[in-house]
Amino acid sequence: MKSSFVIALIAVVAASALLRVDARGQSVPPLAGVWTLNRSQSEFPPDIGFNPAWATEAARGERTGTRQQQRQRPRIHRARSEAGNRAGAGESRATLPAMSAPAEILDQVLATVAPLLTASGYKKSARNFVALGDGVGRVVQFQTSQLKKPEEATFTINLLVTSVPFYEAYADAPFPKNVASAEPVVSAGIGRLMPDGEAIWWSLEPRVSSALIAKEVGALLQERALPFLARFESEDALLRELEAGDALPGFSAMRERCRAVLLAKRGRKAEAGKVLAALVEANSAEGLEGFRESVNQLARRLGV
Repeated sequence: MKSSFVIALIAVVAASALLRVDARGQSVPPLAGVWTLNRSQSEFPPDIGFNPAWATEAARGERTGTRQQQRQRPRIHRARSEAGNRAGAGESRATLPAMSAPAEILDQVLATVAPLLTASGYKKSARNFVALGDGVGRVVQFQTSQLKKPEEATFTINLLVTSVPFYEAYADAPFPKNVASAEPVVSAGIGRLMPDGEAIWWSLEPRVSSALIAKEVGALLQERALPFLARFESEDALLRELEAGDALPGFSAMRERCRAVLLAKRGRKAEAGKVLAALVEANSAEGLEGFRESVNQLARRLGV
């Protein structure tokens, strides 16, 4: 009798413990219900700089509650073909046409938009299109991410403007054959030229249509990218843009150094000296000694 009572008591305790665990598990809200973008307290960097890792544009939002500055996911376009939609709906692979790998899809897109870019004076170099002349290099760069993971593969477009005299004075080296590897003076993701300014990425998952992507990319190149880059078709045009004082995408310190180089090249050394002196003064905080020395070194090379 006593052993039966003990067994029954253990069963009741175990069941109540399971119920408590389930209750706790159900009390945790879904991820989508916690993370939000608080635009009133978000930081949107005015400049997008590029380095060998080619950082992407992203806004930094605030998590509701305690943690701050969670990275906002970029807007990803998925231009799916009819077959892709059928595959997404669960139709058997046996009844669907073969789907391309991400790199193949991107190459198809590039082949489609290439005539538009070459007609505007750009030459294909790897997955970039480059126009180099009158001391200025302009680059339409197709940046990829996760190409080896078909379901996650994406790409975006970066627009870069480089200056031959600036690079040679700044790096104390000949301008590189790979124009896209030179430090850009002006740099922007294609999304920066859109009204909302948000980053744009295109999905390269197997179900997308290269033709639909190329149509959208071609329209953005023609309507946004090429007119933007046309503003910097020569050294004189670049200097005018730098002197206009308008907000240009990229690192402002890089633009100011380029302005000083172009001014000095035109014999306006006093103005160039003032530009660099103002740059040093604006970065007088402790810890920026290396930056100030690089500016002073450039001034010595320019003789200002």
